Amino acid sequence: IHVARYDEVSDTLGRETGDALLRAIVQRIEGIAAPAPDGLSRVGDDALLLVGEGDAERATDVARRIAEALYPPVERAGLSLDARVAIGVALHPRHGSDPEELMRRAKAAMYRAGIGGCALYSGPHDDERRRRLALIGELKAAIAGGELMLYCQPKVDVASGRICGAE
Repeated sequence: IHVARYDEVSDTLGRETGDALLRAIVQRIEGIAAPAPDGLSRVGDDALLLVGEGDAERATDVARRIAEALYPPVERAGLSLDARVAIGVALHPRHGSDPEELMRRAKAAMYRAGIGGCALYSGPHDDERRRRLALIGELKAAIAGGELMLYCQPKVDVASGRICGAE
């Protein structure tokens, strides 16, 4: 579970306010995963890990309900703070047999879900991320090798006939 605005809140309003936002989010998550989640822990400045038992249907249902519960803002420091998260779901042993592999696959699903969403891991997540990484490398090599050409189309102010920009 990635807390979307944690860094911005902490950097702007202080770590104490960022942590207060996290505590409010944890309270909402615990309310959804009640009576008690099998494990809820902080695994980074802006990331939480929820471990539970069940199948894909139960896991995605819990993730969806958490995302919905975190849509309303959290009131802190006199502000309405965005509490939305991105949630990635990975299942043991279906998506991996060790914690590192499961975390990597949950992160891949989380990136796919986007802020305010949730997604269950599927193999194409890894393929898509590999393609993006390869494309970034190829683009950097093309820039370094002078292999790109840039074409601009002028934008003209119809009233004056003057060029006012490019696209």
